[in-house]
Amino acid sequence: GQMIGLSWPLDLGGRKGARVSVAERELAVKQTQVADRERRLAADIRMKAGEVLAAARNLKVTDDLIAANRETQRLISRRVAEGAAPALDEQLLLVEIVRLEAQRAGQAGRLESLRLQLMPLIGLSPALPVGIADTIERAMAVPPQDDAIPRALERRPDLRMARLEESL
Repeated sequence: GQMIGLSWPLDLGGRKGARVSVAERELAVKQTQVADRERRLAADIRMKAGEVLAAARNLKVTDDLIAANRETQRLISRRVAEGAAPALDEQLLLVEIVRLEAQRAGQAGRLESLRLQLMPLIGLSPALPVGIADTIERAMAVPPQDDAIPRALERRPDLRMARLEESL
C-alpha cells in the first residue's frame, strides 16, 4: 500500500488576520474590564477602611470620655461623702456615664459591622479574630492600602476569575 498525503492550509480565505484582530480587541476589552474592577475595588477598600478607622476613632474618644467621667465621679463621690458637694451632682454624673456606655455599645456594634464588611473586600475571612490594641490601625487589623489592594486581587475569587478571563 501506498500512502498519499494532502496538506491543506487551516487558514482558508486569508481570514487569520481578521480572527487575530478580533481576538486582540476581545483581549483589550477584558483588560479594560479588569482595570475597571481593580479601580472600583480600590475605591471601595479606601472608603470602607476610612469608615472603619473613623468608627474606631469615635469608639476611642467615647472610651476616653467614660474614663474621664469615672475619674470625676470618684472625686465628686468623695466630696459628697465629706458634705462638700450635693448628692445630685454625683447622680447626674452617673447618668452621663450610663449614657456614654450605651453610646459606646452602639459604636462598638457599628465598628464590628464595618469591619465585617471590610474583611471580604480585602480577601480576609470576616471570622478572623481581631484584638484591640493601642493604635486604631492595629486594633482593626486593616492592612495598609499598598498591601490591601494586591491581597484582594490575589485572594478574591471574582477578581481571579476576571484575571483568568483576561489571560484567556
